[in-house]
Amino acid sequence: MDRSPVLCGGAAQQQWGTRLSSPRIKLLGLALPLLVAGCALNEPAADADDPRLARMVAGRTVADRCLTPDDEPGLADELFNRINQEREVAGLPPVRRAPVLDRIAGDYACKMVRNSFFAHLDPADGAGPGQRAMNAGYRFYAVGENLAAGHLSVEDAMASWMSSEAHREIILGPNWSEVGLAVRVGGPYETYWVQEFGEPVDEALALAGR
Repeated sequence: MDRSPVLCGGAAQQQWGTRLSSPRIKLLGLALPLLVAGCALNEPAADADDPRLARMVAGRTVADRCLTPDDEPGLADELFNRINQEREVAGLPPVRRAPVLDRIAGDYACKMVRNSFFAHLDPADGAGPGQRAMNAGYRFYAVGENLAAGHLSVEDAMASWMSSEAHREIILGPNWSEVGLAVRVGGPYETYWVQEFGEPVDEALALAGR
């Protein structure tokens, strides 16, 4: 049974990027959108459901309760490895996990579950990925966010992102060095996946000084 939300003919996905001022671009305090895309137009064939997620989805009783999968670290590690596999194939350096980005991803996934929305801009306060990163104390030159919902396996979520040019560009961003990941169960789409990519200020300054 396909539980993916019917948006653009398949699972829901969104992507967003934000770039702030840097020593290379003198736009002090101005946040600029890099890429904005809705969901993918082509939905790949769904892979087998991951039982770690399928059991939780089948057993949940409160729709707006945000649940963390029992093996969320394992799911996030698998997603992390898949990201770096794709980057390696593209000849790009790997990204590392950043706890602060993990927290941002998890908090936002739960907010979408509890408030029954799916978007980069929080309808409660209008905050986007860049504002959420700043609120969490993350000092960045650039951040990028991918969202997906309704997928019941890491492979299915990654296949959908990689089949969309805009989302693939975020995953394969050449300047990313960090990523945060979250998988949550609940809400109208049953599963929510969040990728938060970052280029910290210190590393951007180091690159600019070369």
